[in-house]
Amino acid sequence: MHHAEPASNPAAATQLVNNLSLKVTAPNGTTWWGNRGLEQGNFSLTGGAEDDVNPIECVIVQNPQAGVWHVDVMATLIVQDSHVETPQVDADYGLVVRGGSGQGVQPPVLATFEQFGQGCAGSVQQLSYCAQLNASGGSLAGTTRSDEVVYMVPSVGSEQVVGFDIFTRSTTGGTVQVPARLYTLETSGPGAVPIASTVLTVGPTPGFYTATFATPVPVDSSFYIGMDSSAGTVLVSDTSLPATSGLAYTRATPLSGSWSLLVLRPSWRIHCVGGIQDLVPDLGSVGLPVLNSTYDVTLADALGSSLAISMTGLSNTTHNGAALPFALPDAPGCDLLVAPDVTQFMVTTPGGGASAALAIPNNVGFVGAAIFHQWAVLDAVNGLGMVVSAGGIATVGN
Repeated sequence: MHHAEPASNPAAATQLVNNLSLKVTAPNGTTWWGNRGLEQGNFSLTGGAEDDVNPIECVIVQNPQAGVWHVDVMATLIVQDSHVETPQVDADYGLVVRGGSGQGVQPPVLATFEQFGQGCAGSVQQLSYCAQLNASGGSLAGTTRSDEVVYMVPSVGSEQVVGFDIFTRSTTGGTVQVPARLYTLETSGPGAVPIASTVLTVGPTPGFYTATFATPVPVDSSFYIGMDSSAGTVLVSDTSLPATSGLAYTRATPLSGSWSLLVLRPSWRIHCVGGIQDLVPDLGSVGLPVLNSTYDVTLADALGSSLAISMTGLSNTTHNGAALPFALPDAPGCDLLVAPDVTQFMVTTPGGGASAALAIPNNVGFVGAAIFHQWAVLDAVNGLGMVVSAGGIATVGN
């Protein structure tokens, strides 16, 4: 295989501009990448990785087995047009295959996994946040301050704040309590006096610690939440990149004095009234359905330590003569979305997860085939005692 390579910058560390790679696959699934082993001998070595240095690539197989072979030219990187006859950015190449009868070309098919349809909510609940910044936490910078620090929360509209989480830790090696406060927005920053106060209990492990107000606090514009770090017993919530920056204000004397602007990367979450949602069992995948490989159909947000059923089928329109979707009895909003041709029974983890593996044979007849998936979980949230996830459609690729 030789691709038409545009002229490169002589001063560049890598001379190759575009990268087309040659891959040869035997009937038994053994693969050869272009040029691998040809500097050491006359025949190619199996395995390895693609050649990203040369525009000319060869594969020479000693004693090839009988059967259908696949010769693929893969466009790993095209940054400059070398096929100017078309408006797209693409590349010209030449390919010569010697040996065999040439039984046609199997076009590349991209393996995909996508959700479709909807599941129904179970009994598992989760707090939802009406505002958040860097909600996954991160690595703390280790900064302490001998003053009060508050963080700006952009307007969430008219809400009632019941509390907030701040990502921090104590500096004492134990558990400490510090004042936590909420301030309204004034002309140039936080107000002088908090409109709500409570106590934040902080442990020695980095994480989110929750401050809860005795009664909900109404807000209708931007506001500020924070903790009094003047005793030096807690770290300022300032996380490492790639966290998003946010505005903070400090003042040397808590509850009095003027505020000074500070730009940090804080991590916080705001709890508002009604911020609890019922979770739908979540179907996903680890890996993709590629020939001669295995992918996992995953389950999350389900009831923990409960029976889960992985359903796999070849249709999402009919099953045993009945049309799909099929409304499950005594389970409002819960529909069977896929034909349960193959079922696997397992118990979810205490955290409500599960995983079912599916192997794709090394048979080109499967390329482009659609495989449908759905989870069902025993959960006494309805009359049927069962909830289901959304469906998943896996398209087999090569």
